[in-house]
Amino acid sequence: MMDKIELKNHINKISKDLRDENINKYPSPYVLESSASDLIQLLKTQYSTIDSAQWMHSLVLSLEVFKTDLIGELHHDYDERLVRYRDKWATKERKLSSIISEIRTKLLS
Repeated sequence: MMDKIELKNHINKISKDLRDENINKYPSPYVLESSASDLIQLLKTQYSTIDSAQWMHSLVLSLEVFKTDLIGELHHDYDERLVRYRDKWATKERKLSSIISEIRTKLLS
């Protein structure tokens, strides 16, 4: 269980990692995977501290689906350095960023 300051710092680190990777011409899909995994762990540690466990469980499930989709969608394009990869990565990064914003709104407000 994390307090709000630890939680905020952890979320900020995930956001920073995504922004830093976004600078690259071919950002790694592994950063998206590790960020999603970190968010899943973060949410699972917060289950006992918040009344809206159903909301958190729903987010965990959507993040697990997100990670599964990454394997099929991005890894091949990344390995082949295809032009469409960058756009797909950016779309996935925006999805993670929106989840991070939702977590900030629900848990840090």
